[in-house]
Amino acid sequence: MYTKIKELHLEITNQCNSRCPQCSRTFGTTLEEQPWLTKNPNELSADEIRKIVFDPALQHIESCYINGNYGDIVMHNDPMSVIEVLAERKLQSIRIHTNGGAQSTTFWKELAKYSPKLMVYFAIDGLEDTHHLYRRNTRYDVVMKNARAFIDAGGKAVWQFIKFDHNKHQLEEAKNRSQEYGFRWFEHTMPYNKKELSFGISVKDKNFEHSYWLGNKGNEKDIDNPQTLQDQYNGTKPIVKRMHEVTPVQFINLVNDSPIKCRPKDDQVLYIGSTKRVWPCCFLGGRWSRTNDMDIEQSSLNNYFKEYVEKFGEHFNSIEHYSISDILNNLNNFKKIEQDWNTPSACGVCTTICSSSSDWKTKEKKKEYVNESK
Repeated sequence: MYTKIKELHLEITNQCNSRCPQCSRTFGTTLEEQPWLTKNPNELSADEIRKIVFDPALQHIESCYINGNYGDIVMHNDPMSVIEVLAERKLQSIRIHTNGGAQSTTFWKELAKYSPKLMVYFAIDGLEDTHHLYRRNTRYDVVMKNARAFIDAGGKAVWQFIKFDHNKHQLEEAKNRSQEYGFRWFEHTMPYNKKELSFGISVKDKNFEHSYWLGNKGNEKDIDNPQTLQDQYNGTKPIVKRMHEVTPVQFINLVNDSPIKCRPKDDQVLYIGSTKRVWPCCFLGGRWSRTNDMDIEQSSLNNYFKEYVEKFGEHFNSIEHYSISDILNNLNNFKKIEQDWNTPSACGVCTTICSSSSDWKTKEKKKEYVNESK
């Protein structure tokens, strides 16, 4: 399964300057309930990444992309040192996903020298009057200044636009601007969870108090009603889209018979998060962050990860204690993940993302080349 890893996915920090409403950073009532973000800031150093990418077990990697569960590269203490290490590795491609709302224009100009192998995906969800409604704590003018500094210095960039009711009327204008400013292509997608938006998202301020609604304001439909859910997912309809749409018991009952097709396994991808743990994918890595770095007794997923700790030891996939080769040569821990596909699991991560009955992977995405020659 992990003999010829082709792609490496890194989360180099768990810190972010933005507070997007559908991001895992905004789960909870107060930041104090998220100690893995506030009390224990994590990041991968350039030295740690050097050990990772030059490990013999990863000799076949062709590409790397930096995209965090919780963090953005712009908040790393020394992001340029990380890119320098990846450039030394002579990968075919490096992809960075960012809100682009921090760092100086000097940084973005310097980053451009690593193109054409390096490409930056800027999350720009609207124009001057709408972008900030979803990309909280970022400013459209700052993001565009940084993006243009990168592009004008020779960098390859992509404009990523998430369509909401409040910005969809600006789609064509945004695409036109992407061409004018020199983005290589313009990519637009639907939100992470269209169903949630149809009921409305309460956007919270820095104190986790309600600020405004995205979607249909204050729709009181009960998405947790068991009978409604059972009717909705009856027969040939997709079984489930998100764990938070159902109770844990309902979720397990609905997905137990759902076969898994593991995309990271098929694509030979490996994920390493800012907690310095190796996982097959970011979804498992993200769930570990939210359980192990908090009071694990308070987590509905605790039993699932407790089994790993009890069976393989607390540091079974930690790069602070083992090399990548050591971790991948002891595949029993990853084999257990596959074994759990066929047994009821309190985790449900694999079923949510990679089951044949989940419609997560059918998310609409459209790429339009606006400056293909750049």
